[in-house]
Amino acid sequence: MLTLLNWNLEWKKASSRPGREILRMISAADPTIICLAEAYDGFLDPSSWHSVHPGGDSGYPILEGRRKVMLASRSLWTETLTDLDNAPPGRFVSGLTSSTVGPVRVHGVCVPWSHAHVSTGRRDRKAWEDHIAFLKALISYDGLVDPVYPTILVGDFNQTVPPKRAPEEARELMSALLDKFELAPPKHVEHRTVCHTLFSPGMRGTAIDELPAKMDGLRLSDHHGHVHRLVISHQLGSASGWMEAM
Repeated sequence: MLTLLNWNLEWKKASSRPGREILRMISAADPTIICLAEAYDGFLDPSSWHSVHPGGDSGYPILEGRRKVMLASRSLWTETLTDLDNAPPGRFVSGLTSSTVGPVRVHGVCVPWSHAHVSTGRRDRKAWEDHIAFLKALISYDGLVDPVYPTILVGDFNQTVPPKRAPEEARELMSALLDKFELAPPKHVEHRTVCHTLFSPGMRGTAIDELPAKMDGLRLSDHHGHVHRLVISHQLGSASGWMEAM
């Protein structure tokens, strides 16, 4: 089985009090792969984690080390892609890594929120424009679902499932993604979340924990974190390294 942790850290630094608590929770979860949104690239110990992040500029004022999304694995990443054609930049990263279930393809995303670059940033967009543009580019990406390796699509989608306030076009695009992937449900379905873990056919996903946005009055993030256990339910590819679920 593979344990995946997905959390938007709201730019918390590892040295801060919230950051230290977040790191404690990450260690306790003992994940195989991590996706962090709005995180510093030095947040995780580089002696323990191999990280990859986008290469593009998201268009907001840049503070050194800030990444809209990053992926981390105990193993090295290969076949990395650090942005998508025709998508708002700085919000997509992808790679192949070894895991406890064999090689897996992982795509990490931070989909633009509804008002990205509307009243902040470049201020040259309409509401939902960048969100829709990113989802269109993502769905059009030829490598979205790997034909050989199990594929995980994870991160902050800035849209709930089912949607609550997204316009029709954004809802339809999210629905199109869900036609290609399965959605791993959160631990507490009553907590509506925009951070999702999706996986390709041939896998099964189970929520094993939800990490709090606030702990004993201490604000950790403006998002809950999610921990899922993924297993291979049946073998679809022929590449070595695929493993049947035990």
